[in-house]
Amino acid sequence: MNPYDMAPGLYVDPDSRAWRWVNSQPVTPDRWLIKSQIAMKPMAKWIGPGDPSWVGGYLSDAARQQLLPVLVAYAIPFRDVGQHSAGGLGSVEAYMQWATKLAKVIGPKPCVVILEPDTLIHMPALTEARRADRCAMLSHAVHTLTRHAPNTYVYLDGGDGGWTSPVVLAPWLARSGVAGARGVAVNVSNFNTTDTCVRHAEGIKAELKRFGLDDVGYVIDTSRNGNGPDAAGTWCNPPRRKLGQTPLIRPGSGADAHLWIKHPGESDGNCGVGVGTQSGQFVPDLALRLIAGR
Repeated sequence: MNPYDMAPGLYVDPDSRAWRWVNSQPVTPDRWLIKSQIAMKPMAKWIGPGDPSWVGGYLSDAARQQLLPVLVAYAIPFRDVGQHSAGGLGSVEAYMQWATKLAKVIGPKPCVVILEPDTLIHMPALTEARRADRCAMLSHAVHTLTRHAPNTYVYLDGGDGGWTSPVVLAPWLARSGVAGARGVAVNVSNFNTTDTCVRHAEGIKAELKRFGLDDVGYVIDTSRNGNGPDAAGTWCNPPRRKLGQTPLIRPGSGADAHLWIKHPGESDGNCGVGVGTQSGQFVPDLALRLIAGR
């Protein structure tokens, strides 16, 4: 079933890093800004390579509130090709076991899964053997989620158009099981405007028609795209970016949803205006910069 039809809105994680920071601070104007503009918004929950059993409790809490949770599966071997978000499981077999367990933990609860951002845009940096393994792992994850989590929509890596074009992405998507998924997630952790993202996603849809796929959906990460990208297309903690559109199901742009997949205020790594920070670390200054657009 369509999970968007099973819940009136998106679930807010009560234990996000933004919420943890808010709950640890005295009452100040900065605390209120971060609480109201970021922590209280629905954001995706990222799942690393550890035991995913805890996801069951997270989904149960969302179900009690009759709200839709968004998960990001981020555990593939050689994750981020060894860059700022390096990590992941150690083998193809380990990943397939992990994906199967995650699918069974999700079960029949309504859910959205963003499956392994960056996996396909990084294909040119991999050997042919690693490319084949990656396609096999993604295909397995799509298949097992379809089998064990029938009320889940799965979105594969759709890039952002700046790194990899629809013409290049479409064959990788076809090899990675997109026929069994709902579609693609575009602009994850990036800054492109919503209009640019729609054009890119529609380009992917057009290319996938060559593979016989006519019903391909997409979601857009709008978390930090309020000012669009900077002139250089900097992806790692660029200054003067801004929060984007609040997460919304069926936004009317052609997308299934606008989501906050990247958490605003969490660093991209030791770079840009986040020098001295680690990828995924919540940094109040980064959050306030996004709120103010500075």
